[in-house]
Amino acid sequence: PRVPIASISYRVDGGEWLAATPADGMLDSPTEEFSLTTEKLSPGQHRIEVEAVNLAEGTATATIEAR
Repeated sequence: PRVPIASISYRVDGGEWLAATPADGMLDSPTEEFSLTTEKLSPGQHRIEVEAVNLAEGTATATIEAR
């Protein structure tokens, strides 16, 4: 069964987890579009990790390498 997402968080370079913003303003679906805005990053490579947790406490993660 498809379970609605309960939270989406991100962190940069292993820092503090921060909440991402659902595009429609609500986390109420098994799939969600979302946005995030980082603070200004210093020059060089950065690692952005995103984690979604659903209401059944299942998780999905993704990592983005940014320059």
